[in-house]
Amino acid sequence: MVGEEKTTRRHFVRRSFLKSLTGGIIGGQVIGTATSVEQRRTGRQETTTTQADGLNVAGRHPVAGAQEVVVQGNHAYVAATGVRMGDKGGRFGALVIVNFDDPTQPRTVARLELPSEEFPTPNTLDAKVNGKVAGLANDANFPGPGGVAFYDVSTPAKARQLSFYNANGGVHNFFIDGDLAYLVINEPHFVDSNGDGEVDQARIFGNTGIEIVDISDPTRPARAGRWLLRNDRPKFARAGINNSHDLFVQDGLAYVAYWDAGVVVLDVNDPSDVQVVSQFGAAPQATKQIRPFDLGGDPDYFDTVFPNRRFNSLPGNAHYVQPSPDGNRVYVGAETFLDEPGGIDIWNVTNLDSPERVGTIEAPAGGTKEADAGDGVVLDLEDPEVLRQLRTSHNFDVTANTLYTSWYGGGVRVFDIDDPTNPTEIGSYNAGGSAFWTAVFAGNRIVASDIDRGLVFLQQPGG
Repeated sequence: MVGEEKTTRRHFVRRSFLKSLTGGIIGGQVIGTATSVEQRRTGRQETTTTQADGLNVAGRHPVAGAQEVVVQGNHAYVAATGVRMGDKGGRFGALVIVNFDDPTQPRTVARLELPSEEFPTPNTLDAKVNGKVAGLANDANFPGPGGVAFYDVSTPAKARQLSFYNANGGVHNFFIDGDLAYLVINEPHFVDSNGDGEVDQARIFGNTGIEIVDISDPTRPARAGRWLLRNDRPKFARAGINNSHDLFVQDGLAYVAYWDAGVVVLDVNDPSDVQVVSQFGAAPQATKQIRPFDLGGDPDYFDTVFPNRRFNSLPGNAHYVQPSPDGNRVYVGAETFLDEPGGIDIWNVTNLDSPERVGTIEAPAGGTKEADAGDGVVLDLEDPEVLRQLRTSHNFDVTANTLYTSWYGGGVRVFDIDDPTNPTEIGSYNAGGSAFWTAVFAGNRIVASDIDRGLVFLQQPGG
């Protein structure tokens, strides 16, 4: 009976508070405190024309519901999600594979939707590919399962789903490295506050960390290991606002973007015994606790207790992280929805015992403060029109000497990072009415994902 009650309460808590958090985590709402949404939109829509400086548009390709994109060879793998138009209705979640052999005429070669009967409300925001296996993360846990679908993409045009790994919770982001998939997990930690044997409270983001999945046989993915922040950094976990947002795995190290807790670097060489190697970039208030959520019901919790401004504004907000190919530097992007837009910090990690911040890339100018809204006005971060007004850092890609970045309505910007203390912008692209999720390097091209619209293929002059 106690086990059944815990399960019921777990479901109630996820429905109650996860949907109340920022769209940077699961696609939701933010309550702000300034001018009205209409004023903000009017103030930030400077242009409706395409602007390109140092980058040329080679081609475009529509993909409904486009979110993350990754590339392998001459194929782009797009995580797509949204509401079906027309008679069918309902939400869809799909992995869309686009061939850009000729970037002037890209074409969709496969579209694989999660079965609607099993996934009636999917929210598929992230895709990854490694060799013959691709994955699509589902961040919606109710009423269908949250986790990652795995696909055989040995022949992209004949891609097929092999399996679905149920993570017992929504998966916002993940990474594939060889035979292992690394999933970010963010679940409440249930607390028996009075010792009567019954859980009555939940610490939001109390069970956050990574889950490592063995996909050596992608038809039968299986858990290989799990690491939770509260086991090694309990003060950060008890704070209740530090979510495991994204990660990048390289040379046996997992770099985890941990919101206000900064970046946590994990040794994942032995998935069954993950060890903390380093932590850096934490915000000053990252261990300041908030009152746990009362399972008995507290309808005003997110208005009166949860630190919405602290959660959605600087300092902190480590959202995306990627090391340089040689592992000597780590790039950390901050995503904000209130106050100033977040930029990208550059860290020297040649000595992981004492990482040093050596440079910063500021958000593009040209707009008002992030997500200004009047008291009580809710900003719908699933609304593309809202996203197109933001200028905060989102996902990016790093090569040996170049950084490819996206900034929602701030466009795509490319930086020379030979000198990390003085990154220099060498190219940019912006189109009025666009909001970019990411920009990734693809040989002599750049593939950028315009949220809900599709892909833009860019190249530098002479490229």
